[in-house]
Amino acid sequence: MDQGSAVKLESGPPAVERSTPMAPPCVTGLVARQPGAIAIRCRDASSELCLSLSFDEEFDTLDLWAPLKRHGRWKTSFAHGPQSGPMAWDSRTLKGNHERQIYVDPQFPGTGRMSLGVNPFEVKDGVLSIVAQRTSPRTKGYLWGFGFTSGLLTTERSFAQLYGYFEVRAQLPQGKGLWPAFWLLPAGATWPPEIDVFEQTGGERILQTVHMLRGSAPAETGFSTQVAGATREFHTYGVLWTPSRISWFVDGRETATTPTPAGVNKPMYLLLNLAVGGALPGDPDATTTWPARLQVDHVRAYRLSTVPERCGEAPAGLENLLDGQGHRDPEGAVGDHGEG
Repeated sequence: MDQGSAVKLESGPPAVERSTPMAPPCVTGLVARQPGAIAIRCRDASSELCLSLSFDEEFDTLDLWAPLKRHGRWKTSFAHGPQSGPMAWDSRTLKGNHERQIYVDPQFPGTGRMSLGVNPFEVKDGVLSIVAQRTSPRTKGYLWGFGFTSGLLTTERSFAQLYGYFEVRAQLPQGKGLWPAFWLLPAGATWPPEIDVFEQTGGERILQTVHMLRGSAPAETGFSTQVAGATREFHTYGVLWTPSRISWFVDGRETATTPTPAGVNKPMYLLLNLAVGGALPGDPDATTTWPARLQVDHVRAYRLSTVPERCGEAPAGLENLLDGQGHRDPEGAVGDHGEG
């Protein structure tokens, strides 16, 4: 992985504060916050860059995908591999990463016929916890011998978007062998491309990466950022993806940027997970505390466009000068993606 310069950030607010969706602080200009839309007027242009809220999950409840009803916001398995039956484990872990967990949900039967009732998701006071823990002796035989259970959430069946700003507000777990991530994969189950908004390997260092093809071989450009208090407090992790650049943010500060690689131009859906073990973090050891939790306050996405009439003039009292890097790229088509 190509490493960028590490940036140490000050600790964020110690507690979760419920808020209405606000402008991602990533473009130089004047920002007007309006219900469902954000207007950004660039200093060097008369046009406005408009960001419209396209996805907002506040985790007051958790709407899981129900295969029989073909309804729900969050799917709990990957797009690849069998979704049920004796080989269903293949869609509930990434074997190429040598991970030690299997992703479960309250209805998952494993190799049995009845739900095992293992729930890796907790929702309380508008905060989602994805919980990783040791597999119980009662269920291990039904879960292909995997030593840990955890949770994966994806919008593969409900939402995908080409370009935009994507963010999660989360408190990360601490411990060797823990591997939480918020990332984007292309609709259509091809790989690469992939955009990792953040990955973490148990401490206060996060990785921010884009995966692409270089010629015919997979390649990546990545950055490492130190986030003070990442395991003690909630921080906001975001990425701005346009046809010309990809820029990563922590708590509204740009930490890394790179030209958008060729081929990173397909609608992508969202993934949120807590893996255990694997090639990147290594295996847990005696110092790892169980259960481990990835706590999430919200997940949001914004569409980007250049349609001034949809944003209007900046209302008085709502204009704020931001200090980020400005990009005035013409944006591509965006939209929801679903399968019936």
